[in-house]
Amino acid sequence: MHLQLRRKTAMTMPMSTPCLFPTSPTSLFRTMAAKDSQAAISSLCRQCTLCCTGVLFVDVQLQHSREVDFLEERGVDLAWDQKEAYLDQPCDCLGEQGCCRIYEHRPSMCAAFECSLLTSYLGGTVSLSDCQTQVQRAHAMIAEIESLLQALGQDDRSIPLFYRIEEVLAQPWDLAEPALIQKQREKLFEGSGALSAFLEEHFLEKGPSVS
Repeated sequence: MHLQLRRKTAMTMPMSTPCLFPTSPTSLFRTMAAKDSQAAISSLCRQCTLCCTGVLFVDVQLQHSREVDFLEERGVDLAWDQKEAYLDQPCDCLGEQGCCRIYEHRPSMCAAFECSLLTSYLGGTVSLSDCQTQVQRAHAMIAEIESLLQALGQDDRSIPLFYRIEEVLAQPWDLAEPALIQKQREKLFEGSGALSAFLEEHFLEKGPSVS
């Protein structure tokens, strides 16, 4: 069964205020600040990509027939549950360097989602540097889990991360297996719990994201 986004949000990125008086120093400053902010957001999102790689979500429900048509015309495979269409994750539309290849025409659910880390940055409660640190921490935790999954025989990165973890941990524990494998299973169990809690606190919960 295909899931919708685990957390829906009606929030969207705030639009910058139009510069009504181009010659005004104040207006010029605001315009430059808005451009700097958008550049920072773009850079941060490309560094992160967790909402596109099957880490935060398993799929995205398509809300409009035009979204379905747009993706199918470009050869993107969609999943169906009765009459509902879903874009599976990891997303086939995620290109190199963390850039969305269909950004201008991305699904409305993607456009509406704003992680709590980004919300905190836009609200001025968290600095860009702190956001980047949290993203780096998340990626480091994921890299460790990926290493354990590969060691335990699950290296199919076309499947959402937590599905892969669940698959490995659901296998019967054999007390006769080598101690190294038992240790790796234990580390995967502990690491996946820590990652889940970290993502909930810093990327999916609203409010301050950096303690």
